[in-house]
Amino acid sequence: MALNPEVGARIEAGEPLVVGGRTIYPVANVSVFGLGNKVLGGWLSPLALVVIESKEAYLITFSRNLTMDEVLELAPSLRPMVDKARGTHRITVL
Repeated sequence: MALNPEVGARIEAGEPLVVGGRTIYPVANVSVFGLGNKVLGGWLSPLALVVIESKEAYLITFSRNLTMDEVLELAPSLRPMVDKARGTHRITVL
């Protein structure tokens, strides 16, 4: 019985870095390659930095031209921080 290799990938926002009054969140594509219950390798592909400064949030991209909305769709955990910096708030209506 042959085992089939598996590859898993997802977009992740990293831990924030605070530098000179700015909070910087790295955003990367995280991929893992495994066989059975063993991880054989993995890699990170940096996509962007989300920078929050005072009342403003902006994006620095590395690999392709992404918009802030695209990055927030890929890494939704960043939305509350960006919304707070922009002075916007989301309300969920049930």
